Amino acid sequence: MCTVTFIPKKNGDFILTSNRDELPQRETLPPAIYKEDGIDLLYPKDVVAGGTWIGLSSRERLVCLLNGGFVAHTRKPYYPKSRGLIVKELLIAKNAIDYLKETDFTDMEPFTIIMVDWQEKLQLYQLVWDGEEKHLEKKNIQHTIWNSAPLYTPEMTKMRKEWFSHFLDNHCPDTTT
Repeated sequence: MCTVTFIPKKNGDFILTSNRDELPQRETLPPAIYKEDGIDLLYPKDVVAGGTWIGLSSRERLVCLLNGGFVAHTRKPYYPKSRGLIVKELLIAKNAIDYLKETDFTDMEPFTIIMVDWQEKLQLYQLVWDGEEKHLEKKNIQHTIWNSAPLYTPEMTKMRKEWFSHFLDNHCPDTTT
């Protein structure tokens, strides 16, 4: 749950990358297809809580989770609900935006959700739960990089954006901007 990139391509296609920084001893099952509430989901399953940090659904939606909101936070010893369950609930939701607006995230550890939906046309959303407020934003379809706020200083975040830009300039000339 460390770094996520979104690279739009022609004809509504896209590339989304994600790498996960998690404790190595936290057991995870490899990606598999699960049917939940009649919806096909593809995701790697966290054995501890049953959730995931990334997944696809037959609703033509991809959801990815990053730890933290805008800034590093002080962790509490216990949170009643795993953030990874939100990913599954979003993948299943008939209307993901309504789900995000209506769901109460009180008592959940801060997180950032990146959601790509292509039911009608390619759309990109970002939800940041900072522990107190939801910040939902429809993003422009353009190259984007995110990283987990608890893991990186602002200087390192800026450097990663520069690396991403350099990578795009040198290796992705056929993508849209």
